[in-house]
Amino acid sequence: MESEVVITGSKYIELEQNHYNEAGDDVTLKYRHGSTEANCLADFWKIYSEPFNSLGYVQVRIDYPGLGLLEVSTNGRYLQDQSETPFLLISDSPQGMLVAISTTDMDTYFSARAAQGFNATQVHVIAGPAFGGGANYETYDDIHPFTVNGDISTPNNTYFNRLDTLVSIAESYGIVVFLNATEHVDAGDLWETNGNTKCYNWGAYLGNRYKDCTNIVWMIGNDFQDWSTDAGKVAADINVINGIQSADANHTLYTAWLDYYHSASRDSSDFNAECTLDFGYTYYIAYDKIADEYALDPAKPVFLGETYYEDYSVLGLIGTPFIIRKENYGAMLAGACGITYGNDNWDFHTGWDDDITMTGATQIIHLKNLFAAYDWWLLEPDTAHAVLTSGYATWATGEVQPDDNDFAYCAWIDDGSLAIIYMSTNRTMSVDMSKFSGTVTCRWYDPTSGQYETDAASPHANSGSHDFSHAGANDASETDWVLVLSV
Repeated sequence: MESEVVITGSKYIELEQNHYNEAGDDVTLKYRHGSTEANCLADFWKIYSEPFNSLGYVQVRIDYPGLGLLEVSTNGRYLQDQSETPFLLISDSPQGMLVAISTTDMDTYFSARAAQGFNATQVHVIAGPAFGGGANYETYDDIHPFTVNGDISTPNNTYFNRLDTLVSIAESYGIVVFLNATEHVDAGDLWETNGNTKCYNWGAYLGNRYKDCTNIVWMIGNDFQDWSTDAGKVAADINVINGIQSADANHTLYTAWLDYYHSASRDSSDFNAECTLDFGYTYYIAYDKIADEYALDPAKPVFLGETYYEDYSVLGLIGTPFIIRKENYGAMLAGACGITYGNDNWDFHTGWDDDITMTGATQIIHLKNLFAAYDWWLLEPDTAHAVLTSGYATWATGEVQPDDNDFAYCAWIDDGSLAIIYMSTNRTMSVDMSKFSGTVTCRWYDPTSGQYETDAASPHANSGSHDFSHAGANDASETDWVLVLSV
């Protein structure tokens, strides 16, 4: 007998006895990088079934698939793996992990994040006190990155052995590591002070060491506030990138993490020339910044790399789960190829292990499952209001924070097969149903629980206009809902 089991991620999972008639029955998994509806390729997984144990369970070990190198899609809109399968980037930001915690704790962290649907992470190669490191960027247990403090031409192999382990652990959980080669909060002057030649050689060292790691994306920056005024710092970072490129012909993804409160990699002509992936960074309206980047020519994939951290205040606004949902859904429906979640445990201060299960983090899986169930990479932002014709409110631009705007975000596939609309407040929205290619299934998706409700109008003919509204609260007693219209 073959039993069907849906698994949303964890490295070791126990399946209840009632999935089987007798010990040793085979299991058919339905899982693909966050999708619970796509059949998994058999060679992506190694499954080991054992007889029932004394508790009446059968133990199934799941080894996460090796991702293979990621690359930019042919149309420049999203990331894909080597089999050209679109990769929906779901990242978090434990920036000081390398210096702040043990490798055992790294495993604990990545295990939890994989179970929550994350497939990427942001980590600084060099991290100081702001991220749990020491004044000379040493680890919590006094391992220094350089044998001569401050001299980047003297890398300490013991330190980088630990980074090797971090990358390897992440790979075992199917997680891509965005390795930041030039952190700029604590180490902003380090690179320019060392000079361009040492920066180039530093990049070459990193590129050579990690060229064969398949789960790497190269990154520079982080709160690089003076990139537009300090040409020397920009030149230092460019030399690091060029050094990596000289030694690493395998990886093609590079991105730049620029300045708060509203920036993207392509704001800088220097970094735009080097970067193949656009890092959106905003504490204003994510939809606005991502839509601007999406509209640039030529196209490059853009993702929301930083926005509000959960339970942390920026510009007087605390990053609640609601604010985080508004920013992340807005980014996806503006054309992003992925999003990033964070909380204020980038330095792994006391209590970080309890905060792994903060509400915002546990809700990320609902965003991932929603988009992964459809051809999300074909969605285009409905900036002209061709589909959502009224009830969308006002598109805010400039220095407007997400709590001050209730614009409804809409994206659709132009063959008329799908539209997704996120509204943060209850209202009536008019949709041109003639834009669809056939009879439309109309459902409301709760972004706080991952549950669907069928709208009273479903199914609806693909003609005329229809007014949709949802007056009820979601599972978190808040007002945001996602309207999914599919053929």
